[in-house]
Amino acid sequence: MDIKIKNQNEGKEENRAEDWDMPMISGINKTPGFTKSPIPEIKNPRFRESTGNLDFVNPSPPKMLFWWENISRWSLILLAALAPVFFLPFTQMPVAVHKEVLVFTLILIALFAMLGKILVEGRIRYPGHLLAAALAILVVIWGVSSFFSINQLGSLIGSWAASASFASIFLFAVLAFAVAATFSRRDIILSLLLFLASLALLGVFELFQLMKIFALPFAWAQSALFNPIGSVNDLGVLLAFGLILAAGLMSSMGLSRLLKRALGLAAIIFLVNLIVIDFWAIWVGLAAAMVFMISFLSAGLSKPSISETIPSPRQGGANSSVSEINSGLQLAYFQKAWLPTIILLVSLIFLFIPSPLSKFIRTPVEVSPNVKSTIGIAVDSFRDGRYLIGSGPSTFGNIYNLYKPVSINSTIFWATTFNAGASAMSSWLGTVGILGVLALLFLIFAFIRTGISGTAVRDASRGIMNVASQSVFIGVSFLFLMWFLYVANFTTMAITFWGIGLFLAASLLFMTESGFTKSGNLDFVNPFKEIRIFNSPPKTFLFSLLIVGLMVGAAIGIYFEANRYIAEVYFGKAVAEAAKGNNAGTISRISQAIDLWPYDERYFQSMAQAVFFELNGLLSRTDLPQAELQAQFQNIINQSTGAAKIAKDLNPKNSSNSFLSGNIYENLIQFIPNAADFALSEYAAAISLDPKNPANYVALARVLVAKKELDKAVANLEEAISLKADYAPARFILVQIYDQQGKLSEAIKPAEELVMLNNADTGALFQLGFLYYKAGRYDESKIVFERTVELSSNYSNARYFLGLIYDGSTSLTTSDRKAKALEQFEKIAELNPDNAEIKKIIANLTAKKSALLGIAPPAPAPQNRAEAPVSEKTPVQKLKK
Repeated sequence: MDIKIKNQNEGKEENRAEDWDMPMISGINKTPGFTKSPIPEIKNPRFRESTGNLDFVNPSPPKMLFWWENISRWSLILLAALAPVFFLPFTQMPVAVHKEVLVFTLILIALFAMLGKILVEGRIRYPGHLLAAALAILVVIWGVSSFFSINQLGSLIGSWAASASFASIFLFAVLAFAVAATFSRRDIILSLLLFLASLALLGVFELFQLMKIFALPFAWAQSALFNPIGSVNDLGVLLAFGLILAAGLMSSMGLSRLLKRALGLAAIIFLVNLIVIDFWAIWVGLAAAMVFMISFLSAGLSKPSISETIPSPRQGGANSSVSEINSGLQLAYFQKAWLPTIILLVSLIFLFIPSPLSKFIRTPVEVSPNVKSTIGIAVDSFRDGRYLIGSGPSTFGNIYNLYKPVSINSTIFWATTFNAGASAMSSWLGTVGILGVLALLFLIFAFIRTGISGTAVRDASRGIMNVASQSVFIGVSFLFLMWFLYVANFTTMAITFWGIGLFLAASLLFMTESGFTKSGNLDFVNPFKEIRIFNSPPKTFLFSLLIVGLMVGAAIGIYFEANRYIAEVYFGKAVAEAAKGNNAGTISRISQAIDLWPYDERYFQSMAQAVFFELNGLLSRTDLPQAELQAQFQNIINQSTGAAKIAKDLNPKNSSNSFLSGNIYENLIQFIPNAADFALSEYAAAISLDPKNPANYVALARVLVAKKELDKAVANLEEAISLKADYAPARFILVQIYDQQGKLSEAIKPAEELVMLNNADTGALFQLGFLYYKAGRYDESKIVFERTVELSSNYSNARYFLGLIYDGSTSLTTSDRKAKALEQFEKIAELNPDNAEIKKIIANLTAKKSALLGIAPPAPAPQNRAEAPVSEKTPVQKLKK
């Protein structure tokens, strides 16, 4: 039968306060959990598509339907509430590991419950939007790129909290779909408020962290670098998104004064954090977002009619009426848009003027390749034929090592592998190719088109669903813009897709509401498309089988994620055992981790090294028969090289795996005749994967020296020096070769000429100083090394030999000699805190003993060693913004 429902809002003022907790009729089915209704309650109605009328069906929905629905809803609400702040201290990566476990597990639980609901309800409902198609296309392109990836496993699963692996993109798309298909009006508002409350709590925590007031007792949390999101700028992006949501919701006519005050407090917390962080990309995005928000808010302003405003002659005449009209508009504008206007003003000010708070609160600075380098890496990768689908998701680090600019070697980041470029979009250009970037652009286009063409964004009624739609639309658009300006963190990616789903849910509910409130009739247009799965036996069988299979897949996904997590806990225990020096305990814990999750190359890398360390203890034993000694020796070698090989098989494009294998074989040269050939092969493979890293060429040269192929060794050392002129290990070994060839004196003259041409070349200075030291010309060596450390204060090997020269000087008193030498070695200790030899030297000098007492012998004198005494490790220095 036909039913007409009177619009209960008729005759009321349009700007009335709206109770955001009022019930909704979504798809005409009553949403559970609501008690009040703006229309007469309809018990269990079902919409008949063929007639457009409502048929009343007396039987209540199965109870299981509500159970499935509530599990799905609350999983997604918990995700919004916990994602910003969640972490636990049980692994080596307390944020990344636990953040992924939380997000993935809740999405999989929601998916499992959605599928269970479909089985009970007998229909598949999905948004009939271009946006849903864009999400599906994105997942397909990501899957194809992962299948043909240079690192298939890494692209499919990725490291912990990999924001762009196939697993992440797939589950993020599921998240967007689940939120759109599941959330009611109450769910949308509740999840928004819980998210903002969680984010505000995080904002307070971050302010204390930056002020070095540490609330957490863990050692790794006692730093301004720590927060539960990622880098400080990652956190800033999320806080800016929260600020956009809070500013939008405060303009609603349907929130209580108490909620608006809470939102205002959250907005203040977000804004103060952003002023402290002071990141230019956030100010650009925030300014653009506020311009759009103000335009939406201004669209609802209207002038009162002249008849309503013209006063009597005694009240001032016509001129007064125009003034009152303008004053009314001004008042209406500031009632709605005062906060976005302030945020826009602040954004523009700090985009051009440094934050005054930076003088009092220092924030950590991030370093990444610039835009030119990032795009250049992608273009170079295209030349290998991977322009359509790229090298594969989460493989930027691999192509960075292949195509990074040589100029990076002149910085302290020469040995750093960057896993992301200047921005997410420029990084994805290389990893997912042209098709991947087009899929992302299509997603952005579909989202914006859906928003602009929909009534929710264009409407100016300021109802809660209208405001929620507009706020989330602007917020997600801001996050899309940040893809072009900055990298995409795992949490921000998850929240981006959560926002897509939330926008769909809010806008669809607004469309449904509009059908009730904008006409006197029940003018309902179902915004969802449906597939009935139980209307024929073949369809019932096929869809039931498919849905049950997907439910099993979701359960398996949860099982694998749990296994991976427990394995990571064991690996953390292995690291703790290694710190204690318990090698047997380290091997045992790593074995437990591998049994649970044999897909992480880190476990096998660590196993290869831990097992190889057992060789030291074995070779020192004198109580074993030769046969048993040889058997255990062979067993250790097999286990170590086997673990290194598995690591390489898991990620064949990681140069570190080839380098590790080469290092193991290099250490076996004195025991196994053909170990040198294996080492050369592995080091050559490392060079092919990381051709601009001078350390690979030096490692190859060491093996060639052991094989007495000195000319080839010199060629590799010269290649290393051409890549990084100040690389001390290369120049150190080069001098050793000159000494072996009896060319030490001949080598000094060209070294002097090189320094004369450029007396600021620290690499050339070190080589000359070392040649002087090797030749016993200590006074000349001292002058050169003093010049070297003057130019490069972190040059540890130059300080090492300068310290030895001071210690052996005859022109200084004993106390002066020891003091000047101690100064050098204490600086080296700051740069190399784990170097046992430096600690021993400092102890000797402090006791007024010879620096090398107890060190040489049995170790060779420093100038006669095969490698530089100190590994050149320099900490990341704080750079200017």
